[in-house]
Amino acid sequence: MNEGKENIKRPYLALFLSFLFPGLGQIYNGQFKKGFIISGLFIAVYMLMSKPYSIMKQSGFDNLETIDSNTMIIVFGYSIAILFLTGVSMYDAKLTADKINKETYNKE
Repeated sequence: MNEGKENIKRPYLALFLSFLFPGLGQIYNGQFKKGFIISGLFIAVYMLMSKPYSIMKQSGFDNLETIDSNTMIIVFGYSIAILFLTGVSMYDAKLTADKINKETYNKE
């Protein structure tokens, strides 16, 4: 009976961890491979965005007319990708924690 209590997950903690850094919620849930893949994707997209973002920053955000439109589109696209990845990670982490809890309670 005590064994089932150790497997109980806190869904909103998993969601919050994925909000802080995508993939952490999956790692908390015990899905290490999925968590590291999501974290790796997040880091890769973030690193890809750093160069175009630094170009925008050097040009100055107060004068957007001087920034190349392709650079702005790239930064916007990567920003959307980061938001999407974070959202999917949060949703998956909470859903998985709920599923783990449901399976734990059904065993007892």
